[in-house]
Amino acid sequence: MNLEVKQLGKELGVDECSITNWEVGRSQPKTPFLKRLSEFLKPHINGLISEEDLWKLFFQNNPSYPKQQNTFGDRLRAARMQSFLTIPQLADKLKVDPASIGKWERMEAKPIPEYKDRVNAWLKKNDK
Repeated sequence: MNLEVKQLGKELGVDECSITNWEVGRSQPKTPFLKRLSEFLKPHINGLISEEDLWKLFFQNNPSYPKQQNTFGDRLRAARMQSFLTIPQLADKLKVDPASIGKWERMEAKPIPEYKDRVNAWLKKNDK
């Protein structure tokens, strides 16, 4: 897109160092910045890259993103990240405590049936 680091940083609301660190793999963008980056890139890459490849670009090398999604916690974390939601944002949507979301993602606890039904409904609705 022939943008300079400074221009992209201004578009995304981050400093030049953040962009550079993302580009060289020193750090990963946090959820709010991934969302901004996605919203910024999608109109410019329409048809040039598949949706699947875009997800890989965002998440494949992200250490927080589960490599496999065999557990409830992994599926929850992957769906939350793909929806560009923070733990508090998802907790607000599901009307549960943010600490519970974290525990479920780390498989330190299981949700009670009422909450599990809410989470499963949200997962089904947001299946990517």
